[in-house]
Amino acid sequence: MISARRSRDTVLVEVIDNGGGLPGKPPVGVGLRSMAERAHEVGGRLDISPNGTGGTVVRAVLPLVQP
Repeated sequence: MISARRSRDTVLVEVIDNGGGLPGKPPVGVGLRSMAERAHEVGGRLDISPNGTGGTVVRAVLPLVQP
């Protein structure tokens, strides 16, 4: 599932899957790290967590106006 919601000053983008989730020690790469760095650069954040059913939630909260 992919969703996007806008509030007055932020946008929340969520990607939720019901797959096997991330391994306990994911392989080193640039994908998730790069997304987190880019979110931080514009004053936002990226959170990655299990969704409770074995899948993964990737959630980005980004400001509509950059700091």
